[in-house]
Amino acid sequence: MAIETGAVVVITGVMASGKSTVAEALCARLPRSAHVRGDVFRRMIASGRVDLPPDADTEAAAQLRLRYRISAMVAEEYARAGFTAVVQDVILGDHLDGYVRSIGRPVYVVVLDPDDDAVAAREAGRG
Repeated sequence: MAIETGAVVVITGVMASGKSTVAEALCARLPRSAHVRGDVFRRMIASGRVDLPPDADTEAAAQLRLRYRISAMVAEEYARAGFTAVVQDVILGDHLDGYVRSIGRPVYVVVLDPDDDAVAAREAGRG
């Protein structure tokens, strides 16, 4: 499958599923690409950041939606400039559907779904 220039590729999956590895490999194969790392936008909140626990409160959920909106806008701008924007983030469920609908150009979605043993091994290998 050929990826259109000016498209957005969303690579998602659970933590330690290989999103960074896949995104970096894809970017290296494309003639013009931008790697949009969603977590960067979370880390930009210098004061008042609320990390997302499983039982997220309203502020944590609002910050997550903000992160998704910003990364979608950045991906859109790179794509508009003729780059293939490769978005790497944990975007699941209804959030993924909304994210895809927010992009006004061709979007490809890759969901990484390794088994529990593979995720545990990758997590153990991290620093």
